[in-house]
Amino acid sequence: MGTISMKELADSLGVSTASVSVALRGKPGISEETRSRILEAAKTYGYDMTRLRASESKGTIALLDYTYDRNFGPGKDSHLLYSQFTEAACRAIRQSGYTPLGPVAMDDASTVLPADADGFLCLGGGMTAAQSDLPLRDSIPFVIAGNALSHLPVTTVTHDNIYGIHEAAVHLKSLGHTRLGFVRTLPGGIGQERLDAFYLAAKETGLTASSLVDAAPSDTAPGSYQADVDVLIGRMSARIGSEPLQATAYLCDSDLSAAAFMRILRGLGKKPGEEIAVIGFDDQPFAALLEPPLTSIHTYESELAAVCVDQLIYSITHPDAPARHIRIATKLYCRESTLLSGRGAGEEVRG
Repeated sequence: MGTISMKELADSLGVSTASVSVALRGKPGISEETRSRILEAAKTYGYDMTRLRASESKGTIALLDYTYDRNFGPGKDSHLLYSQFTEAACRAIRQSGYTPLGPVAMDDASTVLPADADGFLCLGGGMTAAQSDLPLRDSIPFVIAGNALSHLPVTTVTHDNIYGIHEAAVHLKSLGHTRLGFVRTLPGGIGQERLDAFYLAAKETGLTASSLVDAAPSDTAPGSYQADVDVLIGRMSARIGSEPLQATAYLCDSDLSAAAFMRILRGLGKKPGEEIAVIGFDDQPFAALLEPPLTSIHTYESELAAVCVDQLIYSITHPDAPARHIRIATKLYCRESTLLSGRGAGEEVRG
């Protein structure tokens, strides 16, 4: 009989990889019924128990998902940014001599945390204000990824949303735009920070923030944000209404929201990139395939993950070190959605 991986075992039972790890290692944190099912399946499928021998491991680092499971549900595995981050984080954890565990979905603040972790890496971009009081034990180091949480004495690593949106505003000003709009669809801290960065950039560049399309979900229950363009279009259309658009250029807080917004513009008889400039955020691969190709602020998920792991291990080995707020720079890539006056498509704009 062939061997089966821990993830394959988890998928066959409809449980998390973290639950399988806890059961096979004899750790607390799951019900006895679940433990029995896992152990019986491991025996039936021939799981190689020698894989659990980790004497060379320095410890365990658990990934806690405060964002994607809540906002994308079962579809999170197909979300590019999620897979880029988690794969890079697990790779960096192993390269550092630790054993990765999870990601573990955090449904609410009372969720039981893994009992055998030496540190926690939290996917916290969609973390809400209610979740900022993390149920993490003071004795175990943790790092929050994707959410600045500048008002809290916790260690965070996030993309430099402020810099990225400022560069986008400077670019639009250079093209002659004076009235800017913003499209918000992301919940939690990352959506709020990108909105705040928009108002700050408008002020610093002397431009007018004349329009806000706030299509972020008001319901913070799991699954309240769906990665579906049609859902976003309906929400955006309701916010825009029948009033004329007040800005000549719009910054969107994600590439998905930019794609939905451009569809709405066409429905209103406006030509994206000609009559209304549009800029997205994250520069996902499909951005260059839209029509017109989308100008977008590029983020680096793999770099974000690697820095998170480095900082977490530093916190584990230096327990008295103060909290840090670290930002990873972004880059603006210009395409036809902002009418490139003399610039080549895909050209990088540096600050």
